[in-house]
Amino acid sequence: MIKILIEDKQISILNITSGKISPNSKPRYQLSENSNIPAHLPFNEFLKKKFSHSNCLIGCSGALDMNIPKLNEYIENEILDIAFIGESFLENPDLIEYIASKLNYSTKEK
Repeated sequence: MIKILIEDKQISILNITSGKISPNSKPRYQLSENSNIPAHLPFNEFLKKKFSHSNCLIGCSGALDMNIPKLNEYIENEILDIAFIGESFLENPDLIEYIASKLNYSTKEK
């Protein structure tokens, strides 16, 4: 089904996520054999390779802001097209400044 929708260009963005489905869900980093990466990242990488010829952006959400330099690496290495970060903005209204500082950027005008 996904293949048909993506190849027919009916889907332009896919958001791959895991965890927080129920209060009893395990943390994302406990869902895969490699606890150093979000559990949904390998599936995202598989889809990126499978549909690299399409115009569909494939990204992840969930726990991606735990390691900003690593997240930036995922995007630079085209493992992710886009990173969806939502809940963290509720917890940290200065998240943009935090992300920028982790990447040695400034959000202040010079």
